[in-house]
Amino acid sequence: MLKQVIDYISPTDLGEAVALLRQFPGEAALVGGGLDLSWRPRKQARVLIGLDRLALTYQECREEGLAIGATTTLLQIIESPLLVKYLGGFLPRVLNHVATPLLHGMITIGGALVRAYPWADLPCLFLGLEAQVILYDGADRLLSLADYYADRSLRGADGPLLREVLLPTLAGSRIAYQRFTRTAVDIPLLNQLLRIRWEGSRVAEAFVWLGARPGAARRVAEVETLLVGSSLTGEECEQAVGRMREQAEVESDLRLSADYRRHLAGVLLRRNLEEVADAA
Repeated sequence: MLKQVIDYISPTDLGEAVALLRQFPGEAALVGGGLDLSWRPRKQARVLIGLDRLALTYQECREEGLAIGATTTLLQIIESPLLVKYLGGFLPRVLNHVATPLLHGMITIGGALVRAYPWADLPCLFLGLEAQVILYDGADRLLSLADYYADRSLRGADGPLLREVLLPTLAGSRIAYQRFTRTAVDIPLLNQLLRIRWEGSRVAEAFVWLGARPGAARRVAEVETLLVGSSLTGEECEQAVGRMREQAEVESDLRLSADYRRHLAGVLLRRNLEEVADAA
């Protein structure tokens, strides 16, 4: 499967890892959990750089929010006492239904966010949580996840190494996430995150992300604008659902038609609105 690989190197610090990427431009591949590399082998990869000795598996509470090391797996997040306290256990609850239990111990946060497959759950989830990433290329660089995705050069084979994800506290936010799949553990045919912040009985801020369109996740600003100032009454929710179906940027593929995805976008929004309204 990786017959062209001539060496596997486990650096002991980030500087050494970056030096190896520069030493083998276009021919080195990083190995965290190893799932993506085994599933989609890089034909040009001759040297594998293991991340297991870089101490990038951790979760820490900091003043600016919650920090998660890049090689932290889904299983470690699902079982984390610390993550249970973050936003009412939102991430462990959602990630428990992403992929199969057998894969939870192989999928790393950093790997999933770097690869950012358009059908994946994690990019939509972490974009909706206003995640930031710390990149290392000889020095640390802090970027929003949205800006990281906007610059494609940062995710190239010779780009900087993503070493940490930062999640803000998002105090007062109510969050809901829906995914539509063929089976319980399948990749989503459409996914959607809704985050609401209340002031009194009205919505002060609204964030809506739609992913697996089948393209990369995007915000639906027209729906957000409609939700701000509302009380999420039945009539207001139905107006938002209608706006979502009008504004959802979706396409057809082998799995679903654009028309059905557009319909589903409204269904997922209705469910998300009901969830955040009930929580409030």
